[in-house]
Amino acid sequence: ARAGPRSAIAMVAAEPPPAGALLFADHVEARQMGAHVRELRFPEPIELRSIRILGRGQKPTSSSSFEGKTFPDVRTMSLSVFAADRLSTSSSMPRLAVGEVPGSFVAPSGRFVTNCIIMRGEYLRLSVVVYGQRVPSGEAPAEGSELAALAQHLRPSAAFEETRLDLPDFEGSLGDASGDPFGPLLDGGADAVNTLLADPDMPTSLARCVALGALAEHNQRLVEHADWVAHLPEQPDVLEADAVVVRLEAIVRDIATLAQKMPDTSAAHVSYGPVLARALLKLSSRCMERLEFRPLHATLCALAASLCAAPTAAEVLKRGGLTHLLALLRESEWSQMSSKIAAMEALLQLCSHAVGMEALLGWEAGATLPTQGSGYEVVLSIAIDGSPGHRRLEQAAVCLLRRAGFYLALSKLDAACTKISVNGEAGTSPSAESMCSEAFQDALEALGDVAVQFEDLSTRSEGSAQPDAGSLLSKDCPHAFADTDGPLGLTGASGQDPFAVACPQMHGFLVSFALGRRLLQSLCVLVRRLPRLALAHRLTAFQPLRRLLCAVLGSLGGPMFLASEPQTLATLLGLLETCGASGKGSKPPTREVSSIPAMPRFPERLVRCAVGAPELAALLAAHVRATRLVLLLIARTRQLGRNGLLQEAEALPLLAALHRLLVQGAAGRDSVVCAFRSEFLIEWLLHQLEGRLDESFRAAGAATAAAQAPPSVRHLVAILHALLLGDPTASVAEGFGSRSLATVLRGLELFEACAGNVEDVEGAEGLRHGSSLEFALDSEGPEGGLGRAVRLGRRSADLACLEQLREVSAQLRPWQADADSGQAVVRQDATVGTGRLLSCIELTGAPRALKRSMNEERGNRISLALGGCAGVGAGGVEVPEVDFSTSGGDPTEGGEPTEERERFPSHDLSQLPSLAMRLLCRRAATGAREALSIALDDERRPTSDAAAVRDGISALVPVLIRCAGALNLNLDALTLKLKDDGDTIGSMYATQYAHAQLLETTLQTCYHLLQGLQQAGLLQYRHTELLHALLLLADRLNSSLVGMNPALTGSNPEFRLLWRHCLVMTCKVFRTWVQSFPLVSGGQLLQPLFRHMRVLPWHFVPGLLLLATCGKLDSLLPSVPHSFELVPGKGVEDEQTLQSQPLLMPVSTRGGGLGSVVLKALNADREQGSEDRMKVRGQFWASESVDQDWDIPEQACVQPLPSGVRDSLVNSLGRSAQTSGVAIALNLVGRVNGRRERLCMSDVSEMAALVSQCALTSDPLLHLTTVRVLEKLTHVGIPVLEAVLRLGEVALKGTSIKGGSSGSTSTGLSGDDPLQGLDGGDSVRGGAERDARDRRAVARILMLLTRFGGRGPKARRALTEHKAESLCQSVLAHNPATLPPMTVTHAIRMLTLMYCSGPHDDAGATKDEPMSVPKFRMISKALSFLINRTQEEGHLAGPAAMAAALDLLLRLNSARGMCLNLLFSTSEEAAEGAPQGSPIPVSVSCAFRLATCSQRLGRELNAADERWDNTPRGSEAEVEAEEALQAWLHVGELLVNLCQTVLPICPTAAVFLAVVLPGGLPSEAVTEEILKGVFKELFTVLQKITGRTARAETVPLRAAAFLGNLRALQGQLLDTRLGPPPATLPKEELIPPRYLGFSSGFVGNGMSHARNDDAGATPVAGNTDEVLEEIVSLFDEASELEMDADWNLVADLDAADAPADGSRQDWEFDGAAHRRKRKEALEKAEAERRAKRQKQMSQLVRVERDERPSRGMRRSSDEPPRGSAESKMPRKASSSSAPAAAAPAASVALPEG
Repeated sequence: ARAGPRSAIAMVAAEPPPAGALLFADHVEARQMGAHVRELRFPEPIELRSIRILGRGQKPTSSSSFEGKTFPDVRTMSLSVFAADRLSTSSSMPRLAVGEVPGSFVAPSGRFVTNCIIMRGEYLRLSVVVYGQRVPSGEAPAEGSELAALAQHLRPSAAFEETRLDLPDFEGSLGDASGDPFGPLLDGGADAVNTLLADPDMPTSLARCVALGALAEHNQRLVEHADWVAHLPEQPDVLEADAVVVRLEAIVRDIATLAQKMPDTSAAHVSYGPVLARALLKLSSRCMERLEFRPLHATLCALAASLCAAPTAAEVLKRGGLTHLLALLRESEWSQMSSKIAAMEALLQLCSHAVGMEALLGWEAGATLPTQGSGYEVVLSIAIDGSPGHRRLEQAAVCLLRRAGFYLALSKLDAACTKISVNGEAGTSPSAESMCSEAFQDALEALGDVAVQFEDLSTRSEGSAQPDAGSLLSKDCPHAFADTDGPLGLTGASGQDPFAVACPQMHGFLVSFALGRRLLQSLCVLVRRLPRLALAHRLTAFQPLRRLLCAVLGSLGGPMFLASEPQTLATLLGLLETCGASGKGSKPPTREVSSIPAMPRFPERLVRCAVGAPELAALLAAHVRATRLVLLLIARTRQLGRNGLLQEAEALPLLAALHRLLVQGAAGRDSVVCAFRSEFLIEWLLHQLEGRLDESFRAAGAATAAAQAPPSVRHLVAILHALLLGDPTASVAEGFGSRSLATVLRGLELFEACAGNVEDVEGAEGLRHGSSLEFALDSEGPEGGLGRAVRLGRRSADLACLEQLREVSAQLRPWQADADSGQAVVRQDATVGTGRLLSCIELTGAPRALKRSMNEERGNRISLALGGCAGVGAGGVEVPEVDFSTSGGDPTEGGEPTEERERFPSHDLSQLPSLAMRLLCRRAATGAREALSIALDDERRPTSDAAAVRDGISALVPVLIRCAGALNLNLDALTLKLKDDGDTIGSMYATQYAHAQLLETTLQTCYHLLQGLQQAGLLQYRHTELLHALLLLADRLNSSLVGMNPALTGSNPEFRLLWRHCLVMTCKVFRTWVQSFPLVSGGQLLQPLFRHMRVLPWHFVPGLLLLATCGKLDSLLPSVPHSFELVPGKGVEDEQTLQSQPLLMPVSTRGGGLGSVVLKALNADREQGSEDRMKVRGQFWASESVDQDWDIPEQACVQPLPSGVRDSLVNSLGRSAQTSGVAIALNLVGRVNGRRERLCMSDVSEMAALVSQCALTSDPLLHLTTVRVLEKLTHVGIPVLEAVLRLGEVALKGTSIKGGSSGSTSTGLSGDDPLQGLDGGDSVRGGAERDARDRRAVARILMLLTRFGGRGPKARRALTEHKAESLCQSVLAHNPATLPPMTVTHAIRMLTLMYCSGPHDDAGATKDEPMSVPKFRMISKALSFLINRTQEEGHLAGPAAMAAALDLLLRLNSARGMCLNLLFSTSEEAAEGAPQGSPIPVSVSCAFRLATCSQRLGRELNAADERWDNTPRGSEAEVEAEEALQAWLHVGELLVNLCQTVLPICPTAAVFLAVVLPGGLPSEAVTEEILKGVFKELFTVLQKITGRTARAETVPLRAAAFLGNLRALQGQLLDTRLGPPPATLPKEELIPPRYLGFSSGFVGNGMSHARNDDAGATPVAGNTDEVLEEIVSLFDEASELEMDADWNLVADLDAADAPADGSRQDWEFDGAAHRRKRKEALEKAEAERRAKRQKQMSQLVRVERDERPSRGMRRSSDEPPRGSAESKMPRKASSSSAPAAAAPAASVALPEG
């Protein structure tokens, strides 16, 4: 039972007792007096006669020693006894009748066989005696062979589960009453409502709210069907008669009616459905024997319909139904395909229940994989072999396999969590903890699969290749609901339900699987273990959990599923709240619902950064609370209502609680909206509102009706307002628009009488003597006091209700008839057409056009044209801008705004067509046919302006322009707006918020329309206005701080998410447009984008963002082999190349040089005779249209499509003589537009120059966007990476100025070194040594290249091909004192990415040749020089650079072949000519040495230890000293790891000594004293550090682990073979590896840009949410980069620096003031960071102590220091202590020096 009772197992005597003998006698005790449920289960069936409860002192027989101890008295006790009838097919437990003797209960008449007895009542102790007899083994009811193999917890008779098993004869409730765990989180003051929710009679599903008992007529109908079917097999006649088939088909319709239209009959399905199924199985067997196909098909359809209830599925399994269905599917000789399809439908229904799915998989208890010979193989063979001509059978098999995959993932999760629970109870032993960790990883993997598959199965797959499960069933067949608690509740067929069409659904099979495999219990196990994980791993483990729960919340029936298990959910919520505590014993933070984003409203990927464990708990609690309130309202209406109306006293508290949820932010509003997603619930809501309005009008006249309106009307109106306007899917409006409008109009009539003359002055006149409730309470006299306050409160509530009614009435405009009186009249037809919706979204008098030229010759061109860039004519680039002076694109005289038209977006939001746009979006999303009808506007819509009748997309463009103007006004509108004195911040915010909502829906509609056009077969779609609107929106959305930098604005979280979602949808629409029509995307879409982004600096980010998210650009490229080159100057033109105009390419931080981008087809000679230009040139052109093009044949001058691919419309029109003229005209239009829509090489060249320029940016968002664009352009071959590398070289070394003249500079585009060729008259300008700007530029370029290399294998391969290691080696060779602290570290990390990150090829095996040994020896020598540098030689490297260098050396030496090549040198001639296995002469020549490095490490550790010991405890200086000591300890750990890796590879100890000794290879014989002296300087300082346990625990433990590894290394060295180095080595040992990947002992080095959730990685191809993932990861990385101290050191504005000595002033102002302000801001931020460090330090140290009670001195020597990138903590919290067990190959993210 729910409270966890103890089950008493009865012991049956060995010898059969006599009839009516005593079988069982025992005492059942409870811990305290109260309501209890106890279960008695017998191991074998018994024939029950009676049960007796013995009172005090009573005995069953006079000679018995058993004596009763029952309390209280049996005569006053309230007790009910139930027993399971094993001979009945029903899974219900009938109540035993009360006997004549007090305390006795008699079994039903006849033979009653049972093995389970349930006792429920209020008691403390029971003395139970059972009378009956044992059933002989031959007469005992046998368990079905299929059911016996099921898991124990899935058998219907295995355990009594009162909340899942429907008991029609079970009155009242079961289990103990428990408090509401959701009330305190949301509404702690509503005690009455919380008491109602805590009521044990509280229903847990919508079906249980109305199913109060089985009605006799419903039971009788199923009984009649079962009796009739049971007699059919006995008839000797053939059953092919039409009457029999028609009757069987009628059974299907009757069952569907009972299941869907009359929910009262859920009890009838449970009670008599198994009887009918058993008869149908018998009938189908007879039809198979006699080959009666028509009756067989009808019988199987009826069987599939009867399987909608879980007890029926259990009965079918007991009777061998699974074997019966599989035999029919296997049959290939006589069976018809229609019978197989019907059998597959029945199998699909059977496997919608957990018991059926486990039987299909053939599982034994504890199995997690399908067994051999199971039904799974039969279904799999059908899916693989297919069924030609009968795709429905194949689709049903695939659907069943998808469900089986989901159940497999659930079972793996269940098994892993069970293992965690078992091992967790076993104790904290190392073996148990290891098994728990392994099981936890398996559980996380399974949880990720469950989340992904749940989203896939719950989402409606309209238009996809795989249809929904409901469409695979017969027309009248009901869906299989788990225990009749389906998510559709009381709705009709899913195809007609407006909610099921637009929302994901938690189908009945998902509920059954989740309950059968204990999903919520498994989640509790995982959440309970989260606090034991390290901080860096909690987020990774929490992500799939959050994704799954958010998917459940967003699906129909999801909150109801969570509410069905209140105890488990309460445990889960408590554990999630505990996860929010910062340390042990700290109180979890309280999360307000108003501050939580709405999860179903926005995608989970968009809000995941704002939803942690406590926020998720509050979100779950809000949804479950709203669901339970709605269910309670329905149940009380059924119990206490009159004529379907709930009384005011009963409804008011619950409706008020729902209203309170509505006003608690977006999350509270969405919880109420999700709770009402059912046709039945909307019908109930409208019926309640209509009934109360009728009562109000009947109570008094219209003039005083408002005063008589009950208070619940205000709550009902608020709920209806939220359901109509707060639901993005517009489901309520789609299904109940006409009825809602009629109800709203009646409400307006009621409340407008109450408003009086208050509305004339917007409420001020009616409240003139007291403008607020507080003023009325303080007033005195007859008009003051509490009475006046109450009247004012009611008046304000009426005004708020009236405002909501008016807003709803305005939004329901599509259902209003056009009446001459001007009043709103409800249309007679409830269905609203597409034409009507398009006419409703037309904006009158609003700025909805772009600025146009007043020139008559260019009337259709945009007036604002900027720039005279290459590839653009004298007119420049058109820049779209909103025209606030006219409306609809019709200029008035003089261009001045008229009084009827808006000068800027109005604050009157009633005219915004938000609801009509949502309805359009909803219909466009249903399929390609509906989207195409909207895009073409098939219906004639009423409009007064004939010119305004346009296609659907053209009707959406003005709305986009209007929203763009409202989000960010242009300069003209701002000038006009300054004259308006009535605007407030609140009104401006409301205007922007409403327009953002409208914009979001409009962009979604455009997205679906473009998809519909693509699916219709269009090859191109040209719409200049839409393209300009998208570019304008991208500029607007990226120019505001609301969405780009919310930390500075402090705006509403919901508004920020809405703003960002609009940006996502803008990019998504552009991506869909580009990818849907790839053959013409270059000239029609990308060419305007390239020209737009380069015109103004604030176009850089939006333009590059659109380019980065537009998808693949492979369609632009020629199909023949080709190459792009960056050549200096103008270059040489020929017939085989396409060349851009000479452009100024950036070659330094202060200048540029002429260069061109050239496209060359490598096999152009072979293609000279080809007519397909795209094959050779792709979509690229040398120049724009010229006059001579008209004289060239069409095939040679313009061909937007490849040869053989022509426009289908032109081809169709050209076949007929009547329409051939139209075809010629359309062909001419295409030819004209084709010359204008050319992607010129000059556009590509300027775009490459722009990306190269942006590589130097100090803007974090532009920096990260450039990384993504650089990856995309490098993938298609455009040489932008080459230009960026040249920029880095020039910024590092400087630019040569020939002859001392500043006007002649070396461009560096020729491929030579920037400083090459200098003579005595030349000078060098700039460079890291001379200019601080170039220093920071070098660092930013290295950070950009490092992030670029982290994007994937292709990016790293590009770095290798472009020889990016040259820049890194130049940085390593440069003076570190002249570079920012982390520059050297980034250079080393970049080398690590290039050469030690695995294969470059995506397939896993590299296509590269073996790695170059000389290159790696040179890199090793550079690293060795860096780490062994002394103070006399120059600036010393910091701990971060030391750690990065040692990490790279560690990876280089991880492969034996490369390590030997770094230790020995040999001649290439000897190695190349020698055969395999032959010895190669070698000599010891170590490319790296560690002697000076180890000596410096000892000094640095000693100095850091003394500094740490001398600092005051608890001070900031102590934290900083400990950080420094941790950093140097990490360097030492990497040094020891490197030595432990190299030593086993060394043939003799002398070779290793050549690496670690100062003098290299020892000249004398190696002795034991020499070996013991290795790293001797480290032992002393480490022993001193390990003794400082009084100071802290972390550092001494880490030093002890370091010391242990050092001693192990010394012992390993002593065991190494002595002797001289070998003179030869086998050739196979000297072969270098093809790539250096992460070996088993190493983990990623944790680059500063990397993320735990792989947000920075390239999204998976084919992911529909790739744009969303890319933008979310982009903004997450931008926020982290802004807090990165390394970035802030190098991202200062260039103008703030003083000019270098002796150089010319390059700017007109001194940036000293700006620099001072920025310095003050940084100092303030540093002070705030230091103020928080001590508290964080103490908390995390306490967490470490709790996590490591049993680790002792066993510490990993590969732990990164605190503050490193591996901790994944913000930079300002880098002083906190990190767990010791971390990645060994991590690099320290601390400033050098």
